[in-house]
Amino acid sequence: MFAVNPWSLVIRGIVAIIFGLFLTMWPGMTVATIVLLFALFAIIDGTVIIIMAMAKGRKDHRWVSYVPFGIVGIILGLIVLLIPEISFLILIYFIAAWALITGFAEFFLGLAAGSASGAMRWLCALSGLFSIILGFLMFIYPVSTTVILIWLFGFYLLIFGVFAVISGLWLHRVNKKIAAGTV
Repeated sequence: MFAVNPWSLVIRGIVAIIFGLFLTMWPGMTVATIVLLFALFAIIDGTVIIIMAMAKGRKDHRWVSYVPFGIVGIILGLIVLLIPEISFLILIYFIAAWALITGFAEFFLGLAAGSASGAMRWLCALSGLFSIILGFLMFIYPVSTTVILIWLFGFYLLIFGVFAVISGLWLHRVNKKIAAGTV
């Protein structure tokens, strides 16, 4: 999915890193700020996924299978943004479900990506594994997670963002070699 436009993956990673840095550097933020940041991240991430899927659509008819992930992110972000009085515990469960769904999708997509190199497949699978771990921790310890959510989500975004940037830059280099005929 990402090979068409590696810069989309780099941008998605940079956005995740920015949000991750913000959450880890200012852990004393209010719940309202956390809710707003999550809503904005989910909307931006969902939009980038849809744009990447549509770019893929020019070369691959399977692009439609990626759109639901983007739509779910946008809808979740809009619900949280439009109904800010949603309880923090419910938000934790929403974030946990989102992390699990996207984590399993990324993990299995990484393992099943036959055309991608081994390094790219494992980066995608590892990114998914981090999402799965975050989701399970949030479901198992929702009250404790309220206290550590800022750190968990911030570090998750930093790790995801770094993997996304590395993957995007690596794909750009591979695409450049393919275009030059050196691969």
